[in-house]
Amino acid sequence: METQENTSAEKVAGRPRKKRDDEPAVDQRALRINELFEQAAAGRGYKKETRKFRKWYARGLVIRGEFIRWRMIERSRIRKQPLTKEELAEPYNVVTRRKWKAAYIPTSTLVFFIDADYQSESRFEELKGGPFEGRIGELLAACEGAASLAIAARNKAAERSRRRAERAAQALRMDILADREEARWSKFRAEANAWREATILREFLDGVARKMGELAERPRRVDIWLDWAKSRIDFHDPMTREAHALFTTLIAKPRLLSDYELEFGEEEDCDFDV
Repeated sequence: METQENTSAEKVAGRPRKKRDDEPAVDQRALRINELFEQAAAGRGYKKETRKFRKWYARGLVIRGEFIRWRMIERSRIRKQPLTKEELAEPYNVVTRRKWKAAYIPTSTLVFFIDADYQSESRFEELKGGPFEGRIGELLAACEGAASLAIAARNKAAERSRRRAERAAQALRMDILADREEARWSKFRAEANAWREATILREFLDGVARKMGELAERPRRVDIWLDWAKSRIDFHDPMTREAHALFTTLIAKPRLLSDYELEFGEEEDCDFDV
């Protein structure tokens, strides 16, 4: 069977690779192992699918909702080989003084890879554990373990996302409360300043009225101006308002709801009845 390693070897050598005598046998073994693996997976109720993965398509099993990708290739060894005279004369090799090349030597043994989301690829080799024909159960158990790890990692990622959303909502709520507190404090100070100014102006208006009383002939426009000044003072003095109006201005929160309240609900208003 042809592999990525063999394809790379052809590019390095610069000439087509000769087909080995045992290559058809290796291909037949790989096909047989694939068949045994798929039969064992179907026996456990796992569905085989082909999905697009990054820039290519990958085959895999759907185990407990997780897509477990798997592939099998022939194992190769990398061996240094000296360059031939023709290769030594090539411009690139002359400039870089390259004397050897990497050759990929097939081993006629297979490597089985298992890959899933949220984890690195697992590798199983025949050189270490024996032929795959007798290890189908081990490979399938590894796929099931990969599915369990993927589910746990996915749940953990979802929990982290939920906690981030909660922290963001809490931070937003704190910002809203801080803005509301600042707005209420500013309004309180503004009303207090208005009351202090109205008190001073009212005292001043009383003094002006007393002075105008000393006039021998008091023009009518004096009374008109005094009435106008008194009405202006009363308009800006918060203590001249009704109790409910003063409550709405100083104590009750604004009726314009924030984005947080629209999403999570409005706080309970205190009852006030005049």
